[in-house]
Amino acid sequence: MPEFKLEELRNIQAEACKTFGNPKRLLILESIWDKKITYKKLLEITELDKVTLTQQTSFMRRKGIIKGERTSEGLVFSVSNPKILAAFGLMREVVIDKIKKDSELLSLVTK
Repeated sequence: MPEFKLEELRNIQAEACKTFGNPKRLLILESIWDKKITYKKLLEITELDKVTLTQQTSFMRRKGIIKGERTSEGLVFSVSNPKILAAFGLMREVVIDKIKKDSELLSLVTK
């Protein structure tokens, strides 16, 4: 693969990672996880105000993280690709491992 294409791929990947750099977006993703959920229910679960929820879900839709469809229940959101959940879950495990390791190191120092 020519280098310019790899560079383009890295840029796209970096943009995708930025999408997860916002705690509100992570909350939305956690709330949707492996189910379809209405805007109204998402508003209730996340306790975000309407403006914030609309901004964040719109951003996530543009980035291809979630999708929305109009139904008789209103706007319904779901994760656009199950691989997103796998990546999110793996990253969470990495963070938890780091917290555990840091905690163990701290307990050694404070003894």
